Amino acid sequence: MVTVRSTRLRAATTLLRSVHRRRNVVVAIAIGAAVSTAPPSAAAATTYAQLAAGDGYTCGLTKGGRIVCKGYNRYGQTNVPRGRYRAVDAGPFSLTCALTRARRARCWGFGRSGETKVPASGIYAKVAAGNGLACAMTSAGKVRCWGKAARGATRPPGTFKQISAGDGAVCGLTKAGRIRCWGTANHPLVVKAPAGTFAQISLKYIHACAVATDGKVVCWGDADAGAEQPPAGRFRQVTVGARHSCALSPAGKAVCWGARAKSTKAPSTTFKRISAGNTHTCALTRTGRAVCWGSKRAFL
Repeated sequence: MVTVRSTRLRAATTLLRSVHRRRNVVVAIAIGAAVSTAPPSAAAATTYAQLAAGDGYTCGLTKGGRIVCKGYNRYGQTNVPRGRYRAVDAGPFSLTCALTRARRARCWGFGRSGETKVPASGIYAKVAAGNGLACAMTSAGKVRCWGKAARGATRPPGTFKQISAGDGAVCGLTKAGRIRCWGTANHPLVVKAPAGTFAQISLKYIHACAVATDGKVVCWGDADAGAEQPPAGRFRQVTVGARHSCALSPAGKAVCWGARAKSTKAPSTTFKRISAGNTHTCALTRTGRAVCWGSKRAFL
């Protein structure tokens, strides 16, 4: 009798242990499934210090000094060389330039005109990627350019506080706020540069815009479909794309105009910086988040 009861007790204990193990497996699987399918938290999203929109691609400089590029990559313009960086710029076609932490200039991507052959010497504060040329500026405001389109103006005279490059041309703001442009002979950006004093300038293709010291935007060049016709009002930054332009109001609201319908429908978010590409626009929120609109293939 005792033997039968002992046998039944052992059998019941074994069954209970088996059920307990199964329940533990089920619970572990359920927990694992919950963890693997949960959406990433907002804190895990990449935050950026700078954005640069180009021809079908965008690059972002993280706060840790990494450059992340996404989008069109036929010429290797999104293949970032190893290292840590302090600035990045995307040209009107497929050239990307950046400044390393040591303030050395690097360019990669489309370079048939010598744009990627950066001079070996030089410590710089800013860099500008164009098409047919690229430039960098020292902390003292001296500019050096390279590439076929820069012939005759590889070292433009004077000192500058900002430079911006487009398709075969470069414009800079002198320390006095005057616009000076150079590059391919008879280039519309060069021959149509406006008079006055300005705080910021932007080139991309064959039109340019600048923010005057009174906050008004002035545009010039050979763009079509209204990209050179800025709205009334006062702004603190302007950026130009292929057939559209955008600006930020003093409050950080984005306003866009021109022919690229998707690229001109700016969201109502408040931004601190904005960059227009060929068929898209990206802007940086006050928390460092990238928000893009227009052609989705170029989004970060």
